Amino acid sequence: MIRTGIHRTGTTLLQRLLSEDPNTRSPCAYEMEKSTPPLRTGMDPLKDPRIVKSAGMLTLLSRLAPGFLEKLAESHVASPVEKEESLFYMQAHNGLNLSSGLQAGRDYFHSMHQPDVADALLKYERNFFTMLDAYCPPRSHWTLKSPSYAPYFSRIFKHYPDARVVVTHRHPSKNLASVCRMFETLMLSYDEEGSFDKLRFGSAMQDVFR
Repeated sequence: MIRTGIHRTGTTLLQRLLSEDPNTRSPCAYEMEKSTPPLRTGMDPLKDPRIVKSAGMLTLLSRLAPGFLEKLAESHVASPVEKEESLFYMQAHNGLNLSSGLQAGRDYFHSMHQPDVADALLKYERNFFTMLDAYCPPRSHWTLKSPSYAPYFSRIFKHYPDARVVVTHRHPSKNLASVCRMFETLMLSYDEEGSFDKLRFGSAMQDVFR
């Protein structure tokens, strides 16, 4: 099962709610940050040693960008053991940084959503989860989630022909303001102080969500 939709439409809440089903399996952040050694059937996912390493990375980020995680938590709580956005991590594995993508310019952002990029990413993701599934399969199905699936919607069923896709929705007048606030929080942490161009950012957001 795949959940997608524009950011800030409830995809995270829905994923974390549905992942409570004992018959499904949804990946934790630490599993996608460091895939090996993989979780094995019968292991306690909350006692995996990778959790400590993942928490250490968050501590380092907090030192490098004081206040960032606290500000981000207003929109999205980050934790090694939270169920997280699968395709976002797959993009990161392949050098595609969505967090600062809009600041990189329209060409960079739009190039991320070309059909050949979509096919490469979804193929990579399918192989990634096939590996995790080999060691610790769910009783029934995987529950994946990411707003990043939305631009690749036409390619999803090529790589997941048996997928069930849920698309969340929120009124655009409320949604866009929330999305802008979240992305601004993400991008400010990657820019030198005073370099964030709000006019350029606003223009790019308008172009992306037109």
